Amino acid sequence: MIRSILGYLLSLGVIGTIEFYFLSSYSMSFLAAGGFLLVPFLLLLFAVRLSEIFFFRQKKFWNIRVMALSLFFALLMAEGALRFLKKNITYNEMLGYNRYASPYWNNRNNWYVYDPLDTFSMLRKDFHYYRTTNSLGIPERELNLTGTGNTKKILCLGDSFTEGIGAPADSTWPRFLERYLNSACNDSFIVYNAGISGSDPIYEAHLLRGKLWDIDWHTVIFCINTTDIEDCKIRGGNERFFADSLVTYRQAPAWEPFYAASYLFRFVINNILRYDRVLMSEEKSKKLEADSAKAIWLTLQKAKTELDARGISLMVVVQPLKGEAETNSFHSNYMDSLLLLLSDLKPVNLLSYFADSLPRGQKSKDLYWITDNHFKPEGYKLMAWRIGKEFCVN
Repeated sequence: MIRSILGYLLSLGVIGTIEFYFLSSYSMSFLAAGGFLLVPFLLLLFAVRLSEIFFFRQKKFWNIRVMALSLFFALLMAEGALRFLKKNITYNEMLGYNRYASPYWNNRNNWYVYDPLDTFSMLRKDFHYYRTTNSLGIPERELNLTGTGNTKKILCLGDSFTEGIGAPADSTWPRFLERYLNSACNDSFIVYNAGISGSDPIYEAHLLRGKLWDIDWHTVIFCINTTDIEDCKIRGGNERFFADSLVTYRQAPAWEPFYAASYLFRFVINNILRYDRVLMSEEKSKKLEADSAKAIWLTLQKAKTELDARGISLMVVVQPLKGEAETNSFHSNYMDSLLLLLSDLKPVNLLSYFADSLPRGQKSKDLYWITDNHFKPEGYKLMAWRIGKEFCVN
């Protein structure tokens, strides 16, 4: 009897320790999911064994053990099937990475830039390229802080679509824009790309006021898209910044490690309980998306006021994600709400322009990478042409 109890306890201790390691490291392996199912199964068997020893004869609980074992293997098969079907896969998994990346992780400094004077590689299924950062940690040339005669300086702020994920450094939309302006306009232009993958307008305004404020810009362009609302839903507005240069986000749900480990758990969360992909309930998500739209609006309005005082123009560009051009609508209704709030800033909305640019059904294939979902160089070029027309007539 004692050996039996000790055997169960030892098994639980070993399996539990291994599973704790998997959960703490956000492992997405099938072994992690199996451990997630195995621990409660062993606990049930342990409880049944104790009941057999102290209260009833062994035969009374034989059916319970058989049913528990059958349920365990059924759930394990369901886990495997959901993995095979790639149900509720994360963006990281879609790109081929084997580690869950929580949207709640804060893995950048409060400026949200890269390491200065660094070279990094972006290896994905669709493409492979390198980027080199300048002394500010921005993947761009060194910025000229002094005047350049009659040359007009344009600053582009945005996330991965502005940085140019999916294209070489010379094929981002800011670089295409620079070439377009210098060929189509009478003036001379330098276009600086301060886009940082994963950034959002709150971070971008913070970067503008800090590291990029003392430059005599002609125009500052904020490029926004639907992902900015989702980013701010997690990160909040300016309250994310602290005086000691720390940044804090909203807290992830305590069960996120289980979501990382098990596709079966994801199915329950996303398809039954109807939580969204950042693990928020429908009610909470709607409230925070409305708050995010308002925070972005207030940020851009404040930037407009500050730039106007210095005689610098502000341009807001709204860029469509993959799938939005086909339907001529944004993935989030709150993007439409944000555009209404920003109407006095006269944002350049590229959604209809992209929807009308190519025959229906070809947009995703011709302009966006299939797996990664970012623009191909052709998409960035089309984007730059439309923005360029705001500065001069071809």
